[in-house]
Amino acid sequence: MCEIFMEKIFYQKLFSAICDAIDVAKSVETENQSYNIFEVLKIQDKEVLICRLLGDLLDPSGRHCLGEKPLAIFLRQIGYDRAFSSEELRSARVVLEEVIDENRRIDLVIYVKNFVLPIEVKIWAGDQKNQLRDYYFHFEKENQSHIDKICYLTPDGREPSPYSCNGLSLDQIQILSFRDDIAAWLDEVLGVVENQRIRTTLEEFREVIKSMYKENRIFNELIDILKLGKDDGFLSNDAIKAVVAILSANENEQLWENIRRAYLRHALRFDTSEYELVDDDRRVKDGHSIFVVKKQGKTVAWICVDTNLYIVAERIKTENRGCWSGDNDYYWRYLCPNGLKKTYALKKANLQILNYDSIELGEYLDEIDLSGAVVC
Repeated sequence: MCEIFMEKIFYQKLFSAICDAIDVAKSVETENQSYNIFEVLKIQDKEVLICRLLGDLLDPSGRHCLGEKPLAIFLRQIGYDRAFSSEELRSARVVLEEVIDENRRIDLVIYVKNFVLPIEVKIWAGDQKNQLRDYYFHFEKENQSHIDKICYLTPDGREPSPYSCNGLSLDQIQILSFRDDIAAWLDEVLGVVENQRIRTTLEEFREVIKSMYKENRIFNELIDILKLGKDDGFLSNDAIKAVVAILSANENEQLWENIRRAYLRHALRFDTSEYELVDDDRRVKDGHSIFVVKKQGKTVAWICVDTNLYIVAERIKTENRGCWSGDNDYYWRYLCPNGLKKTYALKKANLQILNYDSIELGEYLDEIDLSGAVVC
């Protein structure tokens, strides 16, 4: 019994962490009511695309038409103490995914005059063995360019692991964060932007950075709780056991089906003195039915989910048939929460169930012709 009790505590803590993640996602959504194309494309999950955008903004020849201004602001923002003239900055080059030995690639490399500033970006990917060390000494061996530091850019400004540095001192690394350095840089660049289209793009990118940092913080906290860092190896523990159990339970969607069933029992609104919902484990209607709606023991309708939530009935009152789709075999209509005038996707896990707790069913049941209802 003690072991079962302890397992329940771990699950409760895990669910608490998941709720925190949901609250963060909802707060970001609430703060940003505008349509953000970067959010739609989930650019915050794609390091390559983020590096391309950063690279173009830093490139004096980029499509932003701001010349060397973004690069000059960036170098000043990070405290790079080399003094360059405007002409030298205008001649700067920004290289994406520069290939070095063994076909490895550095995310961003800035060349100004005879100086080089490599930038390694880490959002979700982990550090690689000797990565920063090898990158730094690759440029140090180059005779054409001088390297002062290598930049290590992450959402929250965390330090690189010894696994990546392997003897490289922190004096040789410039630690940067999207949260502080890139956000502040974008704020200052916005101060010199006049083109409204470019301004909107940068503002949307800044919003993505904000959500990226919050998501990354939660992700790193979970990694820490689960002890999945490179230095931890793999230690079997109760937290991992809880996560794996949840993932396994949802592999065939049984977990979501149970959540969805409980949610619909709570949310569907109808006269419970006349009708009842009965679990349809046999999935009678096309394999999609979740509940049978019954009245005095007779089957009236089926509540179904294919991609979206809908109701199926075999007979509809003549005056109401225009509102239903189907033919003489059966009729159907989408069911939506009150206030949501569109389809309601419930085949896969959907966080919208946290926002809508009322789905009108009674008015649809009133449109059904009960003359042919049978006991089953």
